[in-house]
Amino acid sequence: MYNYFMIIGTLEEDFIKIEDKKSTIKVKCKNHSTLNYQVLPVNVLRVTQFMDDFMYKGDVIAIKGRIELDSKGNLELLAEHLMIFQRVNHVKI
Repeated sequence: MYNYFMIIGTLEEDFIKIEDKKSTIKVKCKNHSTLNYQVLPVNVLRVTQFMDDFMYKGDVIAIKGRIELDSKGNLELLAEHLMIFQRVNHVKI
């Protein structure tokens, strides 16, 4: 069994950096069994100074990370690698 995950979805809200704490990214993913969507919280431990300048609601994001247990014994998704695909407004010519 491998201890990692990969999530691809859209940001549910703008990313806001929290100083001296874990920051959380909320990712909206399509549920394959139905046409509904799920919002998954993913914790980011190492936040760079530029992350909050490029991560806006609706942007497509790919997150790779590991699964751990928190202090209460619940599963926690920890992001290690982030890849952002910002929305581009297309203009018809």
